[in-house]
This record gives sequence, C-alpha cells and structure tokens, in this order.
Amino acid sequence: MKRSHLILFVGGALIAIGMVLLGISSSFIEDSVMKTSGVVKTGSPLELTAELDPKIGDGNGYIIVLAQEYKDARLKATLFDPSGHKKTLEVNQKTQQQFNIDDKGDYKLVLESDSTTETMAVIGLSYYPKLLEAISVLGFSMMVTGFIGVAISIVYFVTSRKKI
Repeated sequence: MKRSHLILFVGGALIAIGMVLLGISSSFIEDSVMKTSGVVKTGSPLELTAELDPKIGDGNGYIIVLAQEYKDARLKATLFDPSGHKKTLEVNQKTQQQFNIDDKGDYKLVLESDSTTETMAVIGLSYYPKLLEAISVLGFSMMVTGFIGVAISIVYFVTSRKKI
C-alpha cells in the first residue's frame, strides 16, 4: 500500500515538472516570434519586417501564416531578404514554411490576397529554436510518464486493497 503512494507522488511530481518545462519553453518560443495581425484583401496587403541574423540559431527561419475567416480567397506570401531577392509561396489557412537566413538584415514578409473579401490573418517570422523544441518535448514526455505513473499507482492501490 505504501508503494502506491510513492508512485503517485513521483507521478504527480513528473506531471508538475513537465508542465513547468512546457510553459517555459512555450513562453520563450512565443517571445522569439515577430508577428503582426490585420485584415488582408485586394490592394491591402499585410506586412511585417524583422531583423534576422544567420548566426542566431542554425541559420534557418520560419514564415508563419494563420488566416481566419478564410473562404474563397487565394493568399500569397512573399519574403524579401536584405539583398532584395524574393521568395513567393501560396499559402493556405495554416502555413509554416522554413527558409534559409543567408544574410544579416531586415527580412520583409508581405501577405496578399486576390479577393475583395476581408480575411483576418496573423503573420510571423521566427528563428528555428531547436533547444526550446527539445525542452518542450522533454516536458511533454515527463507529463505523459507522470500520467502513466498515476494510472499505475491507482491500479496498484485498487488491487492491493482488494487483497486485504
């Protein structure tokens, strides 16, 4: 009977630690994303400019697009790097696209629509945070392990109680 309490305590501790790790990593990931939101329609694009450096992270960045009230509009995102080169991609309601950060400088993301209907959108530019992703996965794994431990302790408690 004492073992079930110990397993329950350890499982609860793993859940708590996992939740803290998930919260911290999510907060840092959210802070690393430069984002803006607004309405997109023909003639009224949504723009975001952010200074990115290839020395930060692993030299990769992400374009993030989240469109709400997305109906018949075709959305197009264009990324301009500091040297003036552009990369264009078709986007859907939720798009996340990786790109290489070649030079340090201002990167500009422009979201355009071919529809006169207004589409609410959020766009973002971010570094790829490998360390924060690893911490997030570790926190999630600890939570799952903790929940499994709690379930095992409950089963152990119930079966040991029936034997008495």
